[in-house]
Amino acid sequence: MKKAQTQQIFIYITAIIVFSLILIYGFNAIKTLSAKTEDVVFIQIEKDMKSSVKSILYDYGSIEKKEISATTQFTKFCIVDTTITPNPSSTAVCNPSSDEYNLLVCDGWQDKSENMFLIGPSKTKSFMIDDIKVTDPPAFLCIPILGGKATIKLEGKGNHVLVSEWGLTDIQKMICEEAENSADRELSCTSGLDIIGKVTKDECCMFEQLCCI
Repeated sequence: MKKAQTQQIFIYITAIIVFSLILIYGFNAIKTLSAKTEDVVFIQIEKDMKSSVKSILYDYGSIEKKEISATTQFTKFCIVDTTITPNPSSTAVCNPSSDEYNLLVCDGWQDKSENMFLIGPSKTKSFMIDDIKVTDPPAFLCIPILGGKATIKLEGKGNHVLVSEWGLTDIQKMICEEAENSADRELSCTSGLDIIGKVTKDECCMFEQLCCI
């Protein structure tokens, strides 16, 4: 009887050990697979960005809507303008007292080694895309990744590509509306917008369906 009980206990212990090993192996396998998937997604983002920038670099005025698809580990997609040197006191991403402070982004920006960053609570991945600038001071742009996606606007400028958030600002929308509703609509939507320089006729038409001449 005691021998049978001993054998039964041994079987239970062995089963527990085997089950634990399976759990550990399964967890490590899932973790490895997740890391590999993340690497593949990251490489694809970098490859797609390089291709998009190259395709419109010399096509002045050309606009492309670019959708970044990332894994759920990342919450923000940030771009910095490496043609401008950040001032820590006035640049939030390089200011330790700011909520937007990020040491890895700031270091990459200051030494001009990276200009695009996928940022998550526990990790940051970065890469460098040549010939890009960010639209306005403070020369960096961070867009939230919602549902695994972030959308940016690429605009060809002949010798570089301007990167901004997809859509128009409130001021740009107002300019488009004023041009659309002016007494001389055609003149305001062409020459008038060119003089102001903050928004183009094509942008008014694309984003707001205004000035579609």
